[in-house]
Amino acid sequence: MKTYENERHFLRRNIDTIFLMMGNECNLNCRYCLQHPLVEHPISHEINPDIYYFIEQVCRENIHLPLDLRFWGGEPLVFLPNIKNVVYEIEQRDLPVSFSTMSNGKLVTEELIEYFKEHNFNFAISWDGRNSIKTRGYNAFEDKKDILFQMPHLCISAVLSAYAYPKQICEDFQQLDNEYMEKTGYHIGMNVDDIFNTGDLPEDLLNFDYDKIISEMIELTSIFIEDRLNNNMPPEHYAINHYIGNIYDSVKHFYSAGDDATWNNIWCCCGNGYTTLNLGIDGTLYPCHNTSHSVGNIKDSYFRYLKNVIKYDTTFRHHYDNTCNDCPAISYCHGGCKLVSDENRNKTYCNLKKAIVLPVIQMLTELGTEL
Repeated sequence: MKTYENERHFLRRNIDTIFLMMGNECNLNCRYCLQHPLVEHPISHEINPDIYYFIEQVCRENIHLPLDLRFWGGEPLVFLPNIKNVVYEIEQRDLPVSFSTMSNGKLVTEELIEYFKEHNFNFAISWDGRNSIKTRGYNAFEDKKDILFQMPHLCISAVLSAYAYPKQICEDFQQLDNEYMEKTGYHIGMNVDDIFNTGDLPEDLLNFDYDKIISEMIELTSIFIEDRLNNNMPPEHYAINHYIGNIYDSVKHFYSAGDDATWNNIWCCCGNGYTTLNLGIDGTLYPCHNTSHSVGNIKDSYFRYLKNVIKYDTTFRHHYDNTCNDCPAISYCHGGCKLVSDENRNKTYCNLKKAIVLPVIQMLTELGTEL
């Protein structure tokens, strides 16, 4: 299939991402893994050839191309033979698809990096900086840095926890970026996720000093604002500007949406199940790529599938009971994750989001008033 016409349709799916779930087994046992309480059984490792026709159909309906096909686990590299099989079939069909995956890095080899380069993979490594051993039991950049640095446009993704505060993450990312930039001439891509307690995580991971987080966010935002006012981003501030810049962009997008910016979504902000599909390689569909609970398969009617997705999405409750509507942090968390219980939202999730974003909003508001 060489070309895709941008045909007009009255009703069409608008899928920009498919998480292709290769299996939920992993070669590590990260202490904060959000899959642990959610995965009840192994999912299939058998490839159903019909998934290629399904992906082709999604591409035909899609306005935004290329489609982002993300290989997911567990640990995706445990399933490397199947990843290669899928890549081969997709490329044989000449589908407008980009490949990406995120790994803990333990199974990375030079041969794998060459394969990713050959097939234009976007590749990210999970890494929490200096305390990765405490949170993950493994530090990819102590073990495989020379190999990982052979990957162009490498990305890293951290989880903010009581062992990895914002300032420490930025410092560790910056040090790694300095080395990577010197070697490759590129910045490392950077992502920071706040910890998700989808069950019963160890308390030491959640024992936050919220005053410390607020203080650090004020310090980091001050640097970000000064660099913006000076129209300059020094290389030594790359990580800070990237981290605060993502928060700033989220807040800006929310409040620039209209004169009376309000949160009116009644579905999960990540789009899982809606604009993002979570597809098992056997054709099973899931509400999220971090669960083993099925909501249908690729041969179901779209209405039946959506009904099952909505059935397990409780996000709308926080809209109708005004839990979130009056909270300024809504511009950052967008109503939160449908996999986090109300108990854990109240205990940690919402407090953490507020500690991160409210100092940024306050300082930006004060700057706007001053200007």
